[in-house]
Amino acid sequence: MQHLPSDERRIIKGLVSRALGRGYVVSVNDGEEWSLVRSSSSSAICASIGLTDTTTLVFRDGARRDDAGRLARVGSVFLVHGNGDEVVCDCTDIPEILSLVAPGGVA
Repeated sequence: MQHLPSDERRIIKGLVSRALGRGYVVSVNDGEEWSLVRSSSSSAICASIGLTDTTTLVFRDGARRDDAGRLARVGSVFLVHGNGDEVVCDCTDIPEILSLVAPGGVA
């Protein structure tokens, strides 16, 4: 993530920090492959972001299971790098995810 603009790094680090603070694990897709799956390591997550022009972050609740016994999916965030403070291009439209991406971390 070190090559991303500072405003993008700040936004992404805040988003990741808030997600981990809620007990979520994060999977990172760089537009070509899953570069990281179900991680709770901020440094590993951040190192996997920005490897291509876009990144999708998928959040799962580390404390809940779905009907198939997997960690329950909360939602996702789609990032487009190079957009500065508009790096968050799209996200799942639910309060849990909207509060992750809202300025200051609250919806």
